[in-house]
Amino acid sequence: MIEFQENFLIQNEILCLRNSEIDELSIQTHLKRLKLFRKGPYKLNEIFVPSQWNSYIKWKYLEPILLSIFDIFAQKKDTFWILDIGSNNGYYSFLIYYFFKKYQQNPRMILIDPVEEFYHQFLFLSQFLPEEDRKNFEFHKIGWENIHNLNQKYDLILCMGIFYHQYNPIDLFKTIHSILKTKGYIILETITVQLESYPLFLIPEKKYSGAKGIWFIPNKMAVEVLLKRLNFQEVRFHSERFIFEEMKNLEYLPGLEQVIDKKDKHFTIEGYPVPYRSFFSAKK
Repeated sequence: MIEFQENFLIQNEILCLRNSEIDELSIQTHLKRLKLFRKGPYKLNEIFVPSQWNSYIKWKYLEPILLSIFDIFAQKKDTFWILDIGSNNGYYSFLIYYFFKKYQQNPRMILIDPVEEFYHQFLFLSQFLPEEDRKNFEFHKIGWENIHNLNQKYDLILCMGIFYHQYNPIDLFKTIHSILKTKGYIILETITVQLESYPLFLIPEKKYSGAKGIWFIPNKMAVEVLLKRLNFQEVRFHSERFIFEEMKNLEYLPGLEQVIDKKDKHFTIEGYPVPYRSFFSAKK
């Protein structure tokens, strides 16, 4: 069990939120209205909420990166601005907020995601937070292309699961660089492929692992070179993992095993190298 504070903890890889003022009937009623959760799973009071991804596995890789850069921000006494790009329902934003609060920081979380269902899931989940914490979260239904409209600079920017969906990732990272404070950090997580001779991008002809909307899949060297060319400093590769165990084979969502070549587990059903997930960090 990992306890961040009372009524907010991880137990058996489930993010458990408690609010005694919200009854079971109200939770069940809201869950029926909300679409299926991609990030999670959650336990809300005593009610289990399943999810497509076991998001705790990513957190196990993210937390050490936060610890590795923590000393940079340890002396910061004013508001610590954090941006979560493509935040989904807020799973990682909740964890990151309480991670920094635990160390006496003063975090302010800005979440952006244009998907309506994620916004409503966030609003519901945030009801389980104490009011004093809830006021430190803002969710904006916008994409990163409109982030300048918020007129804010950030100490830390999270960009996880976004890179490979962009048909112009250079603009994405230029935007991130422009809204980072000096000495601010980006933590980047993206799908990568194990092609290591040169900095390379795989461009799927139509689908990749059964999914549409994936444009560029880099190898690790390509990510590092791209960030350096866009003037990020201290570019660092942290970890790489195969994503099979994170994606659950729920009866209403396809499992990753359904999109991997049954004869050769090193390739997708389209014949491309299988996806790994890699974490990087860089400084402005």
